Amino acid sequence: MELKAAESFHANLLDRIGQAVIMVDANRKITFWNSASEKLFGYTKNQALGQDMVPLLSGTDAKEETEIITKWLNSKEAVAAEYLAQRKDDSLVPVLVNCSPVYGDNGVYLGSAVSATDITEQKIMEKDMTVALEYLSANIDKIEELNEKLKVVGSLTRHDVRNKLSSVTSYTYILKKRHYDMVDVVDGLDKMSRAVNDSMKIFELASTYEQVGMEALVDLDVGKAVDGAVEMFPSLPFKVINDCHGLIVHADSLLRQLLFNFMDNTRKYGKTTQNVWIYHQGTPAGDLRLIYEDDGMGIPINCKDQLFRQGFSTGGSTGFGLFLSKKIVQVYGWSICEEGEAGKGTKFVMTIPR
Repeated sequence: MELKAAESFHANLLDRIGQAVIMVDANRKITFWNSASEKLFGYTKNQALGQDMVPLLSGTDAKEETEIITKWLNSKEAVAAEYLAQRKDDSLVPVLVNCSPVYGDNGVYLGSAVSATDITEQKIMEKDMTVALEYLSANIDKIEELNEKLKVVGSLTRHDVRNKLSSVTSYTYILKKRHYDMVDVVDGLDKMSRAVNDSMKIFELASTYEQVGMEALVDLDVGKAVDGAVEMFPSLPFKVINDCHGLIVHADSLLRQLLFNFMDNTRKYGKTTQNVWIYHQGTPAGDLRLIYEDDGMGIPINCKDQLFRQGFSTGGSTGFGLFLSKKIVQVYGWSICEEGEAGKGTKFVMTIPR
């Protein structure tokens, strides 16, 4: 009586769960069919019990589906697979099936326990995702083609304008030599030369911006990148203390440009700068902080929030250098902030997840 009560309890429990559960004997005859199975396949318990599971639930290709289900049951091993099951009304439903063998105390195979889950919504989502990916793939090709055209046009335009600006620089030099005794003319020509130089720098920054995110990230020595940035200047009015030799980070060739931008800002706006320190330290969370610090004038408090915004400048520059620097850092997966104290120096801190 206790055994029957236990069997009844478990049968009632399986009947209440929302997943289709089917039990078959060693001859593939259905011995248990819960309410969720009725809902999923359309057969009542009375219609399903005693039936051969294989022909009852075969899908579009009866022969193929029959072979698949028979293979699951005959393997006498746990199997998980997807297939198209056939309902009573002949409609098809994609299901995820888990089939596990059941053995008696004496090790004799008694049958199998089968659970089935309707994965119609999952299949619809997979189809929609496939269509979306195909559309995206097709448009990525078009975007890449357009981007390549823009690069070519941009490169040609910059080259042509550079040539013309170089001509302007040459003419201003000749005019200054010819009219050296005319102070107003010389002053105007100097301003023109500075404007031309600023324009050339904008083109250089634009060219660099095009490269952001285009290279594969590799392991680079920060110390060597610092040395490379220093070498990009004919001379510097301050000493650079480089404590990063041997520090390896995941970056690209623009790391040198990033460090150059910091040094260029110090050169332009540091005024009283005597030293620049580039070093690193760990964090309690296990991350790495790469720090660029100088002892110059620092960043005014009211400018800190806008420091990395495109076009923002405290000294009449292009306002593009620090904006570009932040973009480079973001491509690396790092973050950047400025922690210096106004009047005491600038301190750019890049946090690198480890």
